[in-house]
Amino acid sequence: MAMAKSDLSDLGTSMEWAVSEVQKQQAESLVRMEALRKQHLDWEAAVKSMLQQIRDTFSEEVETSARVELKRGSSTLSQRSTHFAGARELQKLRNSTARQDSPPVAIASSPTGPTAPSGTALTVRRHRTRSSENSRMLEEILSQPGSPERPRSNRIQGVLAWIVESTVFECVTGFVILLNMILIGAEAEMKVKGQVTDWAENIERFFLALYTVELLMRFAVGRWPLFRSGWFLLDFFLVCLGLLALVVIPTIEQGAQEGFEQVLIVRGLRLLRLARVLRMVHRFKVVWPHISGLLSAWDTMVSTTGLIMIWLYIFGCVALEFITTDAELLADPATTSIVKENFGSLPKATLTLLQFVTMDAIANVYYPLVMAKPVLIIYFLPLLMFLSIGLMNLVTAVLVEHALEHASQEAEHARLNQKQRSPA
Repeated sequence: MAMAKSDLSDLGTSMEWAVSEVQKQQAESLVRMEALRKQHLDWEAAVKSMLQQIRDTFSEEVETSARVELKRGSSTLSQRSTHFAGARELQKLRNSTARQDSPPVAIASSPTGPTAPSGTALTVRRHRTRSSENSRMLEEILSQPGSPERPRSNRIQGVLAWIVESTVFECVTGFVILLNMILIGAEAEMKVKGQVTDWAENIERFFLALYTVELLMRFAVGRWPLFRSGWFLLDFFLVCLGLLALVVIPTIEQGAQEGFEQVLIVRGLRLLRLARVLRMVHRFKVVWPHISGLLSAWDTMVSTTGLIMIWLYIFGCVALEFITTDAELLADPATTSIVKENFGSLPKATLTLLQFVTMDAIANVYYPLVMAKPVLIIYFLPLLMFLSIGLMNLVTAVLVEHALEHASQEAEHARLNQKQRSPA
């Protein structure tokens, strides 16, 4: 108990000492704050005194310079009295000075002209002279005819560009093309069944008018550089072909209409334009990489087709030597019909070997021949390996590579656009 009481007494003593220290610090803080307040007041008074001295010095300098300028120009005032004489000018000066809330200018007449005004009046006059010059310049600018308005043709071209480059315009164009294709199919079906299709000619003229207007709108926006675009050249070719078949030829020769109806089969090429429309629609963006891969792999497909044709021609010539003229195959009843029908000539042999590219029922061709003469497996095996398996799979791989490359480019382009839109 004694130890507990001693601990409590020590704790009370330490607390009293801590409180006294805090009170001392508060007192010192108050003293310092009072010193800072006095220092702030002294600084404020010093700043006000300095500002007053600057104002007095500036006003004295302005008045002195005005007097010097007045003395220099007093000798010429008499020669230019026409510019300052008259009550109207003096009244204007008084009115302008009064409007600016400046002290009134006291001017008295003298035998040689007006008496010298005060420094403030001279400063006002100089300011008024500069203001009048600026006002005169502004009035001259305003009095001039305004800048010519934007030519009407440019405004129309801007509106057409906004319409043509919009996604809605592309979608509407695609819908019109698709509707035209549906009606072309309906016309062909009705013609086969012997039904009346007189309505189709007028509808085709209507669609041709729409295509012509669309082509003119695109040309008005893009002008001559559009002829470098494959899409525009396709549109231009189809529209010219339609105008030739539906407008020009019927007006020249009435009987030629039936012959040119077959030419209008090319109208089906308009379906190619739907590929461009599919790219603009969000839900078809998954399909567009495949379409782009096909469009960008034309050189690969053309070179592959040429290689296939050379391969088929070589093997067709070999077939004429080893199959067409083979006595055993011609003597065998199971193979003689196959040899004559499929390898009777070079075109027949080449067309038969084309089945190995598509693998179209090729077993009916090579199986009886190999069973009758097994050595022919040496002839048919390279065809199966290189044409049916190797070359066609290689073409598929190239198409997939083009599609993946295009998808990578689209992703990189989207990433750059997102980076540009995001704030730095």
